[in-house]
Amino acid sequence: MQIDTIVVEENEPDECFTVGMAEGEEGRQLIIQTALYEPDDQGQQLGLDTYCVMDESGATHYSVASDAGQEAAARALARRMLAGELTPQEFTFRIHRRYGHELP
Repeated sequence: MQIDTIVVEENEPDECFTVGMAEGEEGRQLIIQTALYEPDDQGQQLGLDTYCVMDESGATHYSVASDAGQEAAARALARRMLAGELTPQEFTFRIHRRYGHELP
């Protein structure tokens, strides 16, 4: 990947800090966002105290520390199990090793 464009900005209306990188106008891109301000308790419960990464396909990946990130990681492991890439025992072992009894 050869990065042609880098954008760093504070977005006050959306209260986020954004870093974007791209391979020209039509190439691959990566956008990282995090909150500008420390979230309140409700915001922390919603995972707004972490970050997200978006790619050129529009897929959004959340920090594994957030509830949304934990759910996305668990879903990814479940898809691998359903595709036959993991046995049910491997799936269960990985979920328990990563989250214990704390998965939301």
